[in-house]
Amino acid sequence: MNKLHVDYEIEVQKAEGVKCPRCWKLRGIPTNYQGICDECQQTLKEILPDLAEQGIFTQEQVAEALEKIQQCERNQLRQFVA
Repeated sequence: MNKLHVDYEIEVQKAEGVKCPRCWKLRGIPTNYQGICDECQQTLKEILPDLAEQGIFTQEQVAEALEKIQQCERNQLRQFVA
């Protein structure tokens, strides 16, 4: 029986960049005050332009804003039903 012996060497280095709070990828220096990467900023501008115009970029901010919108819609529906 032949045995193969292989030596491995693993090197670990700290990644450079800043972690985007939305996608958690390490990117370059963020260009906005909330620290999200340019890719996330562009994505949010495309899918939620009204929120992006208001400076709402992080997932927590989006969830909070959407909850407020849904609450307003529920309140408006209650007016029609009552």
